[in-house]
Amino acid sequence: MLNKNNISEVTDKVKKVALDTARGRSLEIVEIVDSYNESGVSIKNVISQVKDKDSILRNLILYMRQIGILKLLNVKEGSINKGPRLFLSRDFKDLYFETIGA
Repeated sequence: MLNKNNISEVTDKVKKVALDTARGRSLEIVEIVDSYNESGVSIKNVISQVKDKDSILRNLILYMRQIGILKLLNVKEGSINKGPRLFLSRDFKDLYFETIGA
């Protein structure tokens, strides 16, 4: 980052590196969970939508929960229990939208 004239050039490079690093299953999971907005999505539904399925997918989702990207909450609509649903954590969601420019 030496010899850069302004902070914008540095910020653009950091965003590019972050997105390049996240490409693949992690980014695909984030995009799926984000597409459900406020209703959340079941783990089973996420797994069914991921293109390349393998045995580590559940472990990846667990890891993404452990590091604060995803949160798992029980959802109720009135008296009906919809069960556990995945959501993007508030901190990560803010960072994600800032990074992708949405």
